[in-house]
Amino acid sequence: MKKIVCALLILKVTLSAGFFETEEEIAQKYQAEREHYCKFFKQKAIAYKKNMRKDELAYVTLQSYNKRAKIYCSSEKKAEVKPKKVEIVEPVTLKKNITLEDERLCKIFKNKITRYQKNMRDDKLAQITLESYRKRAYIFCSTETLEKKEKKVREEDEKLCHLFNQAPKVCILFEKKLIADSNSSVVQTTLNSFKKQAKIFCSDAELEEKDNKVHIEHEKLCHLYHDKMTLYTKLMSKDKNYVEHFKLYEKRFNYFCGTSKTIK
Repeated sequence: MKKIVCALLILKVTLSAGFFETEEEIAQKYQAEREHYCKFFKQKAIAYKKNMRKDELAYVTLQSYNKRAKIYCSSEKKAEVKPKKVEIVEPVTLKKNITLEDERLCKIFKNKITRYQKNMRDDKLAQITLESYRKRAYIFCSTETLEKKEKKVREEDEKLCHLFNQAPKVCILFEKKLIADSNSSVVQTTLNSFKKQAKIFCSDAELEEKDNKVHIEHEKLCHLYHDKMTLYTKLMSKDKNYVEHFKLYEKRFNYFCGTSKTIK
């Protein structure tokens, strides 16, 4: 009796596990799954395009949604079914295809790091840019969904925007220590430049483009503070204030000119 009960239990488990599924049933499940994801990613692409931003990240995201839809909507991939030992292998094939798309995006952002490092400057701005590229690569090489990856990269952009928006405020405090007259041309030029830098980093431009534009602003300020230091040493008396102010000018000069201190 016990043997009969055990046999029935084993038979029940085997049937529920789909062991005796026919090739046709497996193919139907496979096709149903493909059709579901084909429709899902098509709708994702259409919905995303409606309110799409005009930046590189948005383009990469839309392109990836279209690629994912193409993977599932194509009729080239078919279930591989062995006649004797039935194995459902098609989900693995699908996952592999999507994984390859994720790997492609990961490689794009890793290549950005490599490209940027080849001609990287030796200044603080370059370090900020490089660190941001590393964060973006880490996000796109994770196992998160494409939607979450894009959201996290947008958050990284917002952090940089916030960082550069603090610069004008810091600039005002810095210059108050340096010059009592807040209408000084040096103060106003620096302040206006910081505002411009903030606007650049809050735009939808690609990170490297932002970096290049802000670097141009830094070069202008580098020359400004170099000239100011030269003039200051010639005209001002060497008193206590002179030393304190010169150090402040020098601090700005070092920041804008990087570690090379080369003036062309």
